[in-house]
Amino acid sequence: MRLNLDKFLISNQESTNFFEVSSSEISNESISIFDRWNKSSSKYFISKNESINISPKTQYLKLIKKHDDRFRKDFNLVSEALLSKKIEKGVVYNTFEFEGEFNPLLSRVLNEKKHYLYGAWSDDLSHGFLGLSPELLWHQQKEQFEVYSLAATGSFDELNHPKYLEEQGIVTNALIHQLSEKNIQVEEIKTEKIKFKDFYHLKSTLSLKKQEINSEELLFLQPTPAIGGHPKFEYQKFKSILEFENKDEFHLYGGVFMHDLKDYSRAIIMIRNLSWENGKVYIHAGCGVTTSSNLNDELDESHSKISSVMELLGIELN
Repeated sequence: MRLNLDKFLISNQESTNFFEVSSSEISNESISIFDRWNKSSSKYFISKNESINISPKTQYLKLIKKHDDRFRKDFNLVSEALLSKKIEKGVVYNTFEFEGEFNPLLSRVLNEKKHYLYGAWSDDLSHGFLGLSPELLWHQQKEQFEVYSLAATGSFDELNHPKYLEEQGIVTNALIHQLSEKNIQVEEIKTEKIKFKDFYHLKSTLSLKKQEINSEELLFLQPTPAIGGHPKFEYQKFKSILEFENKDEFHLYGGVFMHDLKDYSRAIIMIRNLSWENGKVYIHAGCGVTTSSNLNDELDESHSKISSVMELLGIELN
């Protein structure tokens, strides 16, 4: 996707704020967008736009393709790598591809107050993305930093199953290890189940010991194993054979949307979103894969996640 973006939105779970690119680079507020593997980024100095009018309603799109075959192929490749112990965890992505026009200012998701609403698009609305994520990478308030691990998707009771506990443990332990390598100490860990639409996730909050940290320094954590597999460097070599990972136009999915102010920053993981460009619309969903994973279960999960995004954003098929 092109990154010549002009309009932005971000919620603080109490209100939704709209922004536009500032005419001056002396603005103390910015939004930075990093791709999934942190290889490219764009930074925008912003100012608040109070004149945006929203009018949520149902929007209709034509479903062109479910990329189930690609999902199955990538799942099998990840499973083979797991069995041969090349990796410990993988992530497989599905995509529903649509045809039609999408207007973010008509989306029902703008009324959502829970979780983390984010988006960006061009002045002419020809391209952009809009989503509601359950996942932050970090949150900073003055000297206090929290880093988050979010993995495992299922019912409330299913999250007690060893498969889900294993997946969450891999992600959380990897973050702790990466932080320790940078001499950043974790002071407290709290794990809970959170609800997002029809799903529950396991979420671990890692409270960091107070110390001098520049928020952008924490970008070395991206992608976490929840987004990019584990171990990270072994997975980076392996992922080149996965078809989804070779789609340049999908490189932003699972990336970071960072809102930065003096003594405050928040990094949203860009999942549960819709992107559009040139009359095409895409919704992706990722599924964590371990040795305990089942292809049909993961495929069903990807469909359920995509359907939930359609419902959240007010998308119906025509």
